[in-house]
This record gives sequence, structure tokens and C-alpha cells, in this order.
Amino acid sequence: QVAEGSVIHKPLLQILLAEKVGFREQNAAAIRSAYDDAIEEAKRCEVPHYEGVANEKAGNAMLCIDDKITAEHYYLRALELYRSWGAQVLVEKVEEKLESFGPQRKELPPRVISPEEMSSSLRTT
Repeated sequence: QVAEGSVIHKPLLQILLAEKVGFREQNAAAIRSAYDDAIEEAKRCEVPHYEGVANEKAGNAMLCIDDKITAEHYYLRALELYRSWGAQVLVEKVEEKLESFGPQRKELPPRVISPEEMSSSLRTT
């Protein structure tokens, strides 16, 4: 149970729930969904360092089920978040993981914006 007002704990709880799914499931869609929920919760609560951790852990989980393409996506996002946070040790750790994939881009592909995000951004401008 998360106490009311403990917004910063909600993303951590979502990350733990995603870890639980990752340990119990071999279904890539279920694992991705659990981590995506954690990532979105961290984003919603505006805690980018937790968002970075959730992305890195999602990458680890995807690597465990041999989904290197999805793992790379999560690692690249974690790298971006860790860099913006200034967490150099974590940047280096994720870069080492990415090096094991061989030559790859060091940036995220363009992000597709959902219709909801588009209408939300139009309302705020």
C-alpha cells in the first residue's frame, strides 16, 4: 500500500512489479507492458532518474529472453536519461552493455507521438 502523497514511491513500486513479471514470465509482451507501465509512471511523476532505471531494467529483462532489438531500444533510452541526469558511471555501464551488441547508433530513433500526446501539447500551447 502506497500512502497518499508518496508520489515518488509509485514509480519504484511499478519497477518492482515489473521485475516480478520479468522473473515469472517468458512472454515478451507481458514483460514489455509491465516495464512500460513503470516507465510511464516515472515520467508522469517527473522522476527521470527512475525512468532511466526502469528503462535499463527493461533492457536487462529483454536481453534475458533474447530480444536484443527491444533491449537496445530500452538501453538507448536509459543512456539518454542517465546522460541528462549526469550519472556518468551509469552511462558507462549502459554503454558497455550496448557495446556487446556490436556497431549501433548511439541515439534513439525518432519517437512516434501518439494522438493523445499531440492533442495534449496543442492544448498547452
